[in-house]
Amino acid sequence: MDKKIAIIILNWRTYKQTVKCIQSVKRSSYKNFTIIVVDNDSGDGSLEKLTEEFTDIHFIKNNTNAGYAGGNNLGIRYALEHGFDYVWILNPDTMVMEDTLSILVRFVDSKEMIASPQIMYMEEPEKIWFVDSTLSPLTGIATHLHHGEMDQGQFKNIIDVPWIPGTALFVPRTVFEKVGLLDDGYFLFYEDVDFSVRVREKGMSVSVIPEAKVQHFVGAVAGRGNPRNEYYVTRNRLYFLKKHSASLWWPLYAIYLLVRTCFASLKSRIQQRATIIQDERMNGIIDFFKSRMGIKHVS
Repeated sequence: MDKKIAIIILNWRTYKQTVKCIQSVKRSSYKNFTIIVVDNDSGDGSLEKLTEEFTDIHFIKNNTNAGYAGGNNLGIRYALEHGFDYVWILNPDTMVMEDTLSILVRFVDSKEMIASPQIMYMEEPEKIWFVDSTLSPLTGIATHLHHGEMDQGQFKNIIDVPWIPGTALFVPRTVFEKVGLLDDGYFLFYEDVDFSVRVREKGMSVSVIPEAKVQHFVGAVAGRGNPRNEYYVTRNRLYFLKKHSASLWWPLYAIYLLVRTCFASLKSRIQQRATIIQDERMNGIIDFFKSRMGIKHVS
C-alpha cells in the first residue's frame, strides 16, 4: 500500500504563488497525498480565495503570523495526529515535477533520513539553486555549493550534506517523533539548518536526491537582500551557535560580531553612507542577548 503523504504549504499573502504550487502538486504521478495549507494570518483575503477555489484541500488558519517554523508546525502536528507516513513541506513559491514525489518516496522509504530534491531556479530551470551545502561549526555560516551552476546531469547519486533548506523538506514521521518539530524561536531563517543538525545529532542522514527536482522562485517569500533579513540572519545565527556549539565559544563569537558590526557602522557614518544594514545587524545582536526570539519586536 502506498505511503500517505501530507504536503504542507504555508501561505502568507502569497495567493498567486500558492495556487501555482498547488496546481503543480496535483499533477504528481504519486497520488496518495493530502495537501494541507496553513495560513499564517494573511489578512489579505488570500485564504478566503484559496478555500473557494480548492474544496479538496485541508486548510488550517493560524491566528497570528508565527513565521516559517511556527506555521509549518501546525501542519506537521495535524499530519502526525492523522497518521500520515511522511510530511513534505513546500514553500508556496515552488513548483514540483510530475515525478518528484514518487522519487522522494522511493529513495526515502523505510529509511531514517530527511531529504531535499535538487532545487532549480524557476526563472532559469536549468540553473541550480541548491544541491549541496556547507556549514561552519565556528561561525554558523551556512552556504550553498554549486549555486548558480547549470545542471548538466553532473549530480546523479544521493549527496549527504550538513543541512538542507526548508524549501522542499521531505521528512518521515519517525524523524519528527525522535527529533521533535521545527524550533519556532527562529521565526525566519536558520530553522532548517537547526533541524538538519538535530537530525544528524540523532545519527540520521540529511541528504539531497538530485534525481528529484523542484523549481523555486527565489525571493518571492523571503525577499533576499533586504535589511529585515539581515536582522533575522544575524540574530538567528547566534541563537543557532548557542544551541549547537561549545559553551565557551559562542559568547566570544557574539562579542566579536558585536564589535565588528560597531566598527562597520562607524565607518559607514564617517563615509556618509547608509547604515541600515549595520543597524539591523546590531538590532539582531541586541535582541539575541535579550533573548527576544520569534517575530521581530518593534519598539
